[in-house]
Amino acid sequence: MRGCANRNVDTSVVRRFRFWKFTEARRFEFRGDVFNTLNAAIITGRVNSATFNNPTNMTVTNNQFNADGTIASTKSLPKNAGFGAANAAANMRSVQLELRIAF
Repeated sequence: MRGCANRNVDTSVVRRFRFWKFTEARRFEFRGDVFNTLNAAIITGRVNSATFNNPTNMTVTNNQFNADGTIASTKSLPKNAGFGAANAAANMRSVQLELRIAF
């Protein structure tokens, strides 16, 4: 099964300060990194096994939806999901702050 397009945006901001009493070679740096800035859901797992009634009828028995289009009540949890359902996702937005002293 082919997955969704992955549009992941990471950003980084850096601010450098130099020590006022020393040469320019001595400085400290404050850095902030944001991974998955837009907080997009990146689906990493799907149920890719279909179970059929019999080879001639080809009716899917582990369908995710009812005939009227609603989600089947027995398939609402990821571990019980039906064919084609997303059951795993990558980490959401994370922020990393750094302080670096260079000399």
